[in-house]
Parts: sequence; structure tokens; C-alpha cells
Amino acid sequence: MGVFYHIDAGQQGHFFKNHRKGILEKKCFLAANFYLLQYFGGRVQGTMIKQCLTGFQHIGIPTNDIKATVDFYKILGFEIVGEEYLEKENCRICFLKMDTLMLETYESKDPALKAGAVDHLALDVTDIDVAYNFAKANGFTILGDKITKLPFWTKGIKCFNIEGPNREKIEFCQIL
Repeated sequence: MGVFYHIDAGQQGHFFKNHRKGILEKKCFLAANFYLLQYFGGRVQGTMIKQCLTGFQHIGIPTNDIKATVDFYKILGFEIVGEEYLEKENCRICFLKMDTLMLETYESKDPALKAGAVDHLALDVTDIDVAYNFAKANGFTILGDKITKLPFWTKGIKCFNIEGPNREKIEFCQIL
């Protein structure tokens, strides 16, 4: 197990108490200003990622028949809250919401069409750069090579994906 650090708020986050040695040490900030709190086997955990990660955003479901998918979820009580068409990918996307649960369904040329066919789960963040740098610092497998901007919602979104330990795709998404 690594060293546990605690931010000394009186020092505006620039000094950390090394609980193993019982002393204050000055530590530099990691990329995008998230603070080093714990170090376990090469992975860091920071308070800034907790501050910018606000919860679950949506579940992504690929389909080969978006109309049938939308109609099905409407019967269950979901309402359409956003629709987009990505010309470059020739892909229609529909966001459906019921209370706090959001679904993103989108046309796919080769959807799995079997149990476990959910493509990804998305987490809502307030600062995509903090989340991206956190993922890099922890050595997560980042799918794609950068943060992507898409024209969803009023001002668009920025997002990126990582691969989870079971090969699940996890999207970090900031609505702009």
C-alpha cells in the first residue's frame, strides 16, 4: 500500500500531510489540477475527479431499427429529449428520458442484438479535461486518441471512453 496524503486546506492545497511519516510535504499538482491523495501500485485517486464526476448520465444502446427502439421505450414511459443526425457517420441518435434515467439509442451497422448488447454507460462530468487527465494518470485504457466534441444538446458535448476491467466501455461526458 502506498502513502496516504491529506490536503491541508489552510495551505490552499499546496501541502500534503504524509501520514506514513507524519510530516507535511509540498507536492506539485497533477495535470488539470486534480490533487494527489492516494497512490496505490501506480494509480492515483484525486478529489478533483470526485468534484467533477456528478453521476450517471446515460446508457448507450445500438440498434438496427431506431424507430422500433424508440417506440418500444416510449411504451415504457420514456420521452424523447433529443435527436441528432451525424452526417459523417450517417447515424441517427435519439436520447430518451424517464425521471433521472437517460438512454441513448443510435443506429449501428452491426448491433449485437443479444443479451449484453448495451454498448456503453456514460458518466456525467463537469470538467472533461480533469477526467481525461485522471484516466491517463491512472493508466486506464483510453479508447480513441483524444477528447471528442459532438453536436448534441444546445452547445454540444465533449467525451472520451475508457475500457473497464471487464472490457466494458465507460464514457466520460461533459454537456457544454
